[in-house]
Amino acid sequence: MTSTQENILLALCTAFFCALFISPMDAAPLVMDTTVAALCLYSAWIAGRGGEARREAQAGRGDAAGGSLPDGAGWSTRVWAARIWEGKILLLWVALFAWTVLSAALSKNQPEGWSYVVLRLPLMAFPLSVGALRLREQLRDRILLSYALVVTAGCLACLVYAWLQYRHTGYTAYLYDDSLTELSSVQSVYVALMVEIALFAMGYLRTKKYSRWLLACMAFLLVFQFMLASRIGLILLYTIALGVALWYYGFQKRRWGRVIAIAACMGVIGLSCVFFFPKTINRFHELAYTGYQYQSNGVESHYDMPVTADQWNGANIRLAVWRCTWDVCRTHLWTGVPVGDKREALVQRYKEVGFDFAVRSRRNTHDTYLDVLLTYGVPGLAVFLLGFVAGPLWKLGRGAARRDKEGRDGTGRNILGLIVVILFTVSMITETYIDRSVGCVLLGFFYAFVLSDYPAYTNPRPSMYPQSTPGSRDA
Repeated sequence: MTSTQENILLALCTAFFCALFISPMDAAPLVMDTTVAALCLYSAWIAGRGGEARREAQAGRGDAAGGSLPDGAGWSTRVWAARIWEGKILLLWVALFAWTVLSAALSKNQPEGWSYVVLRLPLMAFPLSVGALRLREQLRDRILLSYALVVTAGCLACLVYAWLQYRHTGYTAYLYDDSLTELSSVQSVYVALMVEIALFAMGYLRTKKYSRWLLACMAFLLVFQFMLASRIGLILLYTIALGVALWYYGFQKRRWGRVIAIAACMGVIGLSCVFFFPKTINRFHELAYTGYQYQSNGVESHYDMPVTADQWNGANIRLAVWRCTWDVCRTHLWTGVPVGDKREALVQRYKEVGFDFAVRSRRNTHDTYLDVLLTYGVPGLAVFLLGFVAGPLWKLGRGAARRDKEGRDGTGRNILGLIVVILFTVSMITETYIDRSVGCVLLGFFYAFVLSDYPAYTNPRPSMYPQSTPGSRDA
């Protein structure tokens, strides 16, 4: 890949990251579609260029059949297909998408069924394009830096807008949760995940001696994350950060003083945020009220009001919805409910138990794994767990262990990838990512990006495949 091609790819990635903040706005749904299409098409084109393989064949270092590649550096279907085949985990995503198409075709509610197919297109497009890329480490780091800076700028814009709203109305609720991200119209739970990934990406880049200004960005995002009031986000952020500090600075570097300093800083930041932004703690108070009655007509709890036992809140709503979802799943355990009919089947169950609160809002499952079980049955859930949880964790963990054992560079990159997968794996417990456009886009891009690295080879590569390309471990 030439420097010009790398710069174009970086520019497309940056435009895509910006679209994550502006595409949900009423006037800009086309922005996301355009940036995703441009990034995927260009990535697939770059991934399929066979010039490197041909040059190596001419030099006598490639496969003997390599001389049959097209002249020049044109696009090769076989090279692209070989790279896709390498990432066998990504093929499970394609299989699950094909399953969605079949499910939509079998749905009684055809319009809704095909709307889910369109919604989940990124889960097929990104693995077939970004997932096939082989990038130099420096370019990967530049993409991560671009993402971190865009997220910081987007969060700063949201905070300024929320602050102006607060100054105009005097209503402090504008500084929390979904009100804080009103400018972008992205739900705070998804922004919280984006912030967590940006924070860990900055931490990784700081280990590679990137600018100290990243520390200021990290400090800002830590405060912003607390204001977003995402319970699972805050728990994940501090738990993983402490775990990484223990592993890297403690057990690897034997610098226990640094571990204590990091833990102390986390404690100071957390206590300071509690003091200056007390409404976030209201979100945690809800966990003390998990009881529910389907027939209850209580109001929905809000972080800006006292929490009481007769309210519906984020915790007991999910428990009630999960119970109803499981009741539907049990009757379609092996085949699932066609994707176009699943919402109606769930609403029908709400009506049967008198859960009028959920009927009025047509609540989704609030759990990605239950949603997959509801739609695809047990076989589909097994494919999903293998493709989105077990497979990525195994591949990235194995890669990190081998690089560390052999003393090769790239361990940090694999650890960052593991963190990203863990963040998504846990976050999907309380949100239905595959039912939201921003959720599908985030899931598709970041999984494809962290998995788009050469595995540790034990067998010969496919015929006509580049034996050594820029960014590979053999380069």
